[in-house]
Amino acid sequence: MKKLIVLLLTTAVFTGCINMKQDNTESISSRPPRGMRYEDIADYEEILILLDRLTGARKELIADIDSRSTLISLKERFEALSGDYNNLSKDFPDQDTVRSLHALKIELAEVLGASSDPIIYDYFSGNMEPSEIRPDRTDTACLFKTSNGGKAPFFGYRAYSPFQSAMQEMIPVPKDKMVWFMIEYSQLQTWENHIPVVLGYRDQVNSAGYLTITPARYGNLYLQINDEELGEDVPFLVRITDLETGRAVVPENALDIAAQMDPSAEQIYGFDYPYKANFPGESKARYWIVPGRIEQSLPTGIYEVAVRRGIEHEVYRKTFTIKPDSLIRETVELKRWTNMKKDGWYAGEGHMHARIMSGTDAENILNWAIAADVHLTNVLFMGNFTQTWFDQRGFGSDYRVSRGDYVIVPGQEDPRGWGGHVVGHNISELVRSEEEYLSYRNVYDGIHNQGGVVGGAHILSGETIQGDRLAYMDIPWSRLDYYEILQVGQMDTAFYYDVLDMGFPMAPGSGTDIPWHGSIGEGRMYVNLKDEPFTPDAWFKGLREGRVFVSNSAMLELNVGEKGPGETVLATNENELIEIQASAWTRGNGQFIDRLELIINSEVVASVLPDGSSTKEELTFNLPADKGFWAALRAYTTDGGMAHTAPVYIMREGYRFWNRKRLPNLVNKYTVELDKLAEDIKSYKTRYEAGQIPHMDTSSQMIGRKASEFLKEIEETKRAYEEMLIDYNEE
Repeated sequence: MKKLIVLLLTTAVFTGCINMKQDNTESISSRPPRGMRYEDIADYEEILILLDRLTGARKELIADIDSRSTLISLKERFEALSGDYNNLSKDFPDQDTVRSLHALKIELAEVLGASSDPIIYDYFSGNMEPSEIRPDRTDTACLFKTSNGGKAPFFGYRAYSPFQSAMQEMIPVPKDKMVWFMIEYSQLQTWENHIPVVLGYRDQVNSAGYLTITPARYGNLYLQINDEELGEDVPFLVRITDLETGRAVVPENALDIAAQMDPSAEQIYGFDYPYKANFPGESKARYWIVPGRIEQSLPTGIYEVAVRRGIEHEVYRKTFTIKPDSLIRETVELKRWTNMKKDGWYAGEGHMHARIMSGTDAENILNWAIAADVHLTNVLFMGNFTQTWFDQRGFGSDYRVSRGDYVIVPGQEDPRGWGGHVVGHNISELVRSEEEYLSYRNVYDGIHNQGGVVGGAHILSGETIQGDRLAYMDIPWSRLDYYEILQVGQMDTAFYYDVLDMGFPMAPGSGTDIPWHGSIGEGRMYVNLKDEPFTPDAWFKGLREGRVFVSNSAMLELNVGEKGPGETVLATNENELIEIQASAWTRGNGQFIDRLELIINSEVVASVLPDGSSTKEELTFNLPADKGFWAALRAYTTDGGMAHTAPVYIMREGYRFWNRKRLPNLVNKYTVELDKLAEDIKSYKTRYEAGQIPHMDTSSQMIGRKASEFLKEIEETKRAYEEMLIDYNEE
């Protein structure tokens, strides 16, 4: 593998090989050289890439501390010009910016030229002397320089990989100027690599030579991964980091599931691309899935190995020094800091996508789920008005795949249209109709009639894919069982609290939305099974009944008498004292309780603010039943983690638990939104009936065609809001 970066300079520069400090998981793709005059600044981004690499390179490249400090200063000054550069007009560039960049390029050349005795490979110098390089990594980069004495406007560059496959570029070199370029070599063999380098004009060879690159020898690392419950060879998530270069090392036996992902996501989930998990704090990183043990050959160096299994296990971290021809053997015992299933709480992933059309497909995802310690993973077919993705072999119990108390279950995210994205769990057949992409009512009913669970996806600040329309069309009918309020390390409760404040029970949800985001279970739904043994049906029943809390960090407990999240407490009179007990706990080791809050009717009525070193906090609060209310628990951790329970509903006969202070304003808010929606739909209807919607705009055609019946649904929904106000006034 080779990459090329080109930079025009005016003075001699250092030429040699360096070891690159770069995270290989986010590689910089090289661009073909392009014609430029020296006065041009089109090489600005290449300069920044170069400075990034040089300032992070090993000290052998630039041994002089002052030179290294100057490079860092140069990088900061180039970055400071970034806004000016990006706003430049190519026809009339700002001359002050041009001059500033020009001066910085000259200074960069001087620093490089003074850093070491240069080995010059000039354009017209004849054959190059063979160079022997001994990097201590199998990934290195060689710096070259050549010049144009005026005989030709271009020179040709041919570099070869260790396997003799050629990479050739034609690089523009202005007359009497010089070009500096860098070639990256990766995955070199551990013995001698003889690599030809040829410079010349088109097919003419003016300079030729070869590099002999002999990387350091390898050692071996063998880690047996055990889990205190599951025993040996349990799947896990791992990150191996070369501490000297900062690069992540691909485990040799990592799972490659790129083929199961949508083509647009293959470069996110290919073998060389680990899964970026949005865990809070220092655990937010890229991981690979390894189904048993680590058997890894590594170049000599110092490495950190991080192994994790979900959020209930302690993270294993250890540093290893690999020496030539050495073998390190170690057994890793993964331990829990909490065990929620002992109290009936089973973690679930609500939202991921992957193709499952074979046993191998299913095993890959099941291994991932076990590695994340998620007991039920919903793998979703996906569709919109015109297209579908992530095929499944089928739906229903025959297509569940399990190992022990871990199971994957096929479901759907469909429809995905103007009204938001809908998730359907525990279905026996797909519920899909292109004619139902205006009103989702029949889809909700079709999923529920199968015993399924319906969720509203991406409900974060109401901004995500028009998810607000799910809210104001469906709140009065209670057609959704939960809203995703925790996703990608974010938690937003605005819509969720609106629904609860209007007196409708609703569970919180969480889902990762793989492949566009991280790893299974980075945010998870814990469902309480109420002393039932774990089965998918018991889990879905608990979700449907709202016995849920969501978390990416802390564990929560909320009790009102003997009732927990999703359950109802019946009060006999308004003065009956309701005692609420709550607690939160976390693992420590950089993750502590930041604050614990009791939410009553969308307001924080009690909170605990520890000193940032507490792993467990408790809260007790008493208040009269009044006419009823909802109570939920919310927690945050010091490393950015968050968690939230479903409410406990305190009710009195003849009353609803809604928020009496907010209800009139909420009804008005959503009625206004319905009026806006009706006007929008009427415009489609008018254009459709007038034949003004293009034939190829099938989505708008469908809206216009279905507009009349949907406008009736809007009126029905407005009447439902009006009836809420009538009930409110009668109370």
